[in-house]
Amino acid sequence: MIGRRVAEARRLFAAWRPGTPLAAAAVAASAAATAFEGVGVVMLLPFLQRVLQGGAEPLALPLARARALELWLNGFPVSAQLLVLGVLIVGSVAGREALLYAVGYLKLLVSMRAADVVRARLHGAFVEAPLELTSRYPHGHFQNYLHTEANRVRQLVTQLMSLAQTAIVAATLVAVMALISARLVVLVVVVLAVLALPLVRLFRWVHATGARRVQSRIEIVNYLAELMPFLRSVHVFGSQRQEVARFEARYRDVTQRDLRLYAVNTLVTPVYHTAGALVVLGIVLLGVWLAAGAPGGAAWVIPFVLLFVRFLPVLNEMNLALSYLADGFASYEKLETELAALRGGRMAGGDRRFPADFRALELRHVSFAYEPGAPVLRDVSLTIPRGGHVAVVGPSGCGKSTLCLLLCRLYDPTGGSVSVDRADLRTLDLASLREAITLVEQTPVLLNDTVRANIAYGRPDAADADVRLAAKRAHADDFVAEFPQGYETNVGNLGTAISGGQRQRIAIARALLREPQVLILDEATSAVDSVSEALIKQTIEELRGDVTIVSVAHRLSTIRDADEIHFMSGGRIACSGTFGELVAKHAEFREYVRAQDLSDAT
Repeated sequence: MIGRRVAEARRLFAAWRPGTPLAAAAVAASAAATAFEGVGVVMLLPFLQRVLQGGAEPLALPLARARALELWLNGFPVSAQLLVLGVLIVGSVAGREALLYAVGYLKLLVSMRAADVVRARLHGAFVEAPLELTSRYPHGHFQNYLHTEANRVRQLVTQLMSLAQTAIVAATLVAVMALISARLVVLVVVVLAVLALPLVRLFRWVHATGARRVQSRIEIVNYLAELMPFLRSVHVFGSQRQEVARFEARYRDVTQRDLRLYAVNTLVTPVYHTAGALVVLGIVLLGVWLAAGAPGGAAWVIPFVLLFVRFLPVLNEMNLALSYLADGFASYEKLETELAALRGGRMAGGDRRFPADFRALELRHVSFAYEPGAPVLRDVSLTIPRGGHVAVVGPSGCGKSTLCLLLCRLYDPTGGSVSVDRADLRTLDLASLREAITLVEQTPVLLNDTVRANIAYGRPDAADADVRLAAKRAHADDFVAEFPQGYETNVGNLGTAISGGQRQRIAIARALLREPQVLILDEATSAVDSVSEALIKQTIEELRGDVTIVSVAHRLSTIRDADEIHFMSGGRIACSGTFGELVAKHAEFREYVRAQDLSDAT
């Protein structure tokens, strides 16, 4: 267990390259600060001696091996000794405080940077992981990791540095106390070690409870993230009391675990303070006994007790740090597990570039299932020639949108292959593939940003003229010009400040700005008005021949003029041909057309 913890701590500090040396500098500065503190305490006895006794009696230090220092102090005139001792005490306090200030800053710097690196690693792994993996997570899952758990990692780094710091401080205090009385130090260490034995089981319990609390926090964040888009339904169904009960049940669990951790962790402090008081009393009595009743012979006990009183809270800090580390490591282990899972599922690409002048995209005997045993596509084969307009239609749930995701290689088929000019998409460089094939989704999501920023998302360095040209090609320029701030108008959260048709055309402009070879429109007209539908259809006609267009639709009005239509049913391609050919030859397609009240157009 200890070896694993040490390895995890080293990995955590190494996440930010300067982290390890800066942490070591903080620990060294802590040792130096404690040494300054020890000097101040040791100087206190001769200072009190000169204040209380006066006279010309030589100064005595409570250290067995401080003869040279005693001679140096006694070399000053008696009238100046009090001032010299005062300067040494004040100087030791100032030096200690300056070093502790530096230690505090270094601890904050290292902990923040280390947490930022871990947070960035998790975020990078999340956005690079395939949708097949990330789409399975509930809403709010990664928000919790990127904020709550990453902040706990920051606290973990701070606690690790604090533990090292307090260990060095404790060791320095013990070393100074040993110079005063080695026999008393041995006795103190033995007593405190006996008191520490029950803490081992405590730390194990804290770690297990902390791991369960991490999961409870994740469940709360997931619940809140799912509640926000569902809030309208809560009102529609009058389920407010039900949601209040669900929330209270989740938070009650976290509260109970927090209370248990607090109750046990804070119990350490009063126990150690009580034990410390008994040890201090024992030290004084033992010191008097060791002095054999000699007048003033037990004066050396005063600095020893002062150092020990300073040692007790340091020891208590170490115990608290150890208990918090158990909880912090639980968060860190959970985060590392998520990171490993995301990186392990990363979609790999090849080194071939998407051909600049390809002949055809092809699906050959493609099957796909999101869940084992529940196929969405079954043995689908079709060819999409360059420059053509190919449409895929069919009822809801037949696999149309899944087909789009496979063409973009957002998912890989579970059977068969998707290829360009006979080269499997899995052998292509992913960046090259993303440049060549662009998808406009059924419900496009816009950033809470300007129109320009949304159109230029795929090309942040695009010139304003290029952004506007893409908008014109998508028939978006006219309505953008009517906005109060034109292209600098903010579209609102998820684009809710503009209409659905406007969002759709901005999304098409965003895709066209990348100048793709293949443009996939997944139900691009399913949720827009007739005017927007007509303009999108016009865009398709204007792109025809220059861009290979794949239109996926439930409504047939925008794809009637496609070069070839593939009608899907039950995850298979039931028939293919032009609109007229399918109406004439295939009863299932005719029924599908009749259901949409388009039969009069035949």
